[in-house]
Amino acid sequence: MDIKLIVAVVLIQSFSVGLTLSAGLPQPVPVERQLTYEPKGHTLNNTQVFSPDDQWIVYDTRNLDTQLGQTCCVEMVNTKTGETRLLYQTSNQSEYGPGVGAATFCPTKPAVLFLHGLRNASAQQPNAMTRRTGVLVNVNEPQKTCFLDGRDVVNPFTPGALRGGTHAHQWSADGHWISFTYNDAVMEQLSRTDSVVRDLRTVGVLSPARSVSVSNGNDMDNFGGEWFATVVAQVTERPEPGSDAIDRAFDETWIGRNGYYKADGMHQKRALAFQGNVRNEANQTITEVFVLDLPDNLTNAAPNQPLEGTVTTRPNPPAGVAQRRITFSFSPNGQ
Repeated sequence: MDIKLIVAVVLIQSFSVGLTLSAGLPQPVPVERQLTYEPKGHTLNNTQVFSPDDQWIVYDTRNLDTQLGQTCCVEMVNTKTGETRLLYQTSNQSEYGPGVGAATFCPTKPAVLFLHGLRNASAQQPNAMTRRTGVLVNVNEPQKTCFLDGRDVVNPFTPGALRGGTHAHQWSADGHWISFTYNDAVMEQLSRTDSVVRDLRTVGVLSPARSVSVSNGNDMDNFGGEWFATVVAQVTERPEPGSDAIDRAFDETWIGRNGYYKADGMHQKRALAFQGNVRNEANQTITEVFVLDLPDNLTNAAPNQPLEGTVTTRPNPPAGVAQRRITFSFSPNGQ
């Protein structure tokens, strides 16, 4: 007899019947309630899966985390009735792509964001870290997509469009900006012929400043976006040992519901915390926490630092972005 494990959505309600004692006080006993039963996967993203009214949970239909490229659908399930609704299904889905997944609800409106593999996925060009983009669907208009971040891998590149793949999208609390992790296809390609170059994971942000058009658009692997996309974290192939330079930025999250206040009382409206890999004095990789203070406008380039990058350099953070390290872990040599 073949046994196949299926990932289901289970809701844990801490307000259900039953009592237990904790620190001498009565506490509700959590009760698990299975919501999905279909013979397919129901994979939850690690954040923002509840609708703004808490009535729905969004998921993709992977049964294994590694099968994102093979996953066709994004759905949602009602937390009370168990009703499921299809929000989006890919066209021409194959084992190589396009693939969809990692779905998140906007915290302020009935819209779902998820990563989408490029539409020309094939055995030669399968779904990969550098071949993904962010797509938005209004839950009241299933299948009607809005491609948020543009992609331009043809030189000259386009400010506001990226050159690779965005993933792990996360909404700011007000639903106005979106963070993501990013891998660059241009640097990935260059690394195959130049051993000095590597495609380094970094962090970026989408803002609704303006839509972006690309001159060589084909709606497959080169296309415009409805929002403006920029890299915001600075990474380098060879961090100086003992410095704050990093060769990987990842696992970002928004700080506060409305930013935070600095020690001088100044309000920083938008900021991200993320993990970055530094090198200690012994040239060992150490993961530390960093903060990115973001300006209100992400469309302005710093002098000699084009947002879109060049054929030999990766995209650059906008003018006004401040990156700082806030943890300093102990290392074996005491540094």
